[in-house]
Amino acid sequence: MRATTDAELNADRDTRGPPLSESTSSGKDRAPSPPPGSVRDDARGERESRIGAVIAAATRLLPEGGLLVEVGFDHGKILYGALAARPDARGLGIEVLPEVDHPRIPPELAGRCRLVTGDGLDLLADTAEAASTVVIMAGLGARSIAALLARHPTLVTRLCAVVLCPTFLEAELRPALRALGLGLADEGLAFDRDRYYEVITARAAHLVPASASDLDPMLAAWGPRLFDQRDPLFPAFLRDARTRLAAAFARDLEAYADGPKAALGQKLAGLDALLQRLESTRRS
Repeated sequence: MRATTDAELNADRDTRGPPLSESTSSGKDRAPSPPPGSVRDDARGERESRIGAVIAAATRLLPEGGLLVEVGFDHGKILYGALAARPDARGLGIEVLPEVDHPRIPPELAGRCRLVTGDGLDLLADTAEAASTVVIMAGLGARSIAALLARHPTLVTRLCAVVLCPTFLEAELRPALRALGLGLADEGLAFDRDRYYEVITARAAHLVPASASDLDPMLAAWGPRLFDQRDPLFPAFLRDARTRLAAAFARDLEAYADGPKAALGQKLAGLDALLQRLESTRRS
């Protein structure tokens, strides 16, 4: 029995540049701000920045001869790019779509890459090589990612790493990772098609050094590694979120106190204080 339907997964697929937040209701609320010092010559350059960030994160921890698995490979650019960067690696793409809709595997990768029809991590449940496997989930909403990981709690802590790039600003993913026994090994930001994307790398918690930022609720919500590493895009990312969600702040913030948006409301409520904190840190 399939716990996640094709429609549910594809509803979160990042095919047309969705808004920064699932709670943003109107294009009028979305006023993008370019990152400092960025040069955006064309749409292709912007698009490749997110793909490149995911590829770099996925290949960084992969052991020699390891397996790269992309769940929801869509066009295949991330999986193919990662395999091109790591000639020693093997690749597996898992997609809910039937094989007739799978993209063509480049001839140079055909000997070490497979594309299969499947649902989430189900095909990896009994794998004997989890410790040398990096799983990529990009182009899905945070709730879908969390649900797919939660279906295999034993597997995810045995994997070498999971690299996640949710489509929306969210509040569910980091708490879900902690609940599964995963720690934040790395966090990064990419600017792509006038939007910021978070690239989160998680591993079994005992493999990840603890940080005081993990215990700070505000930093834990927005990105403790982004703060610890002084990611240069972090302030711009927060300001961008504040600009895009300005109308939602003015109109709906009180409504976020209860119900499914409560966690997002709490996260948004701390945004201005975090920006002030970053400014104070920069000056000190």
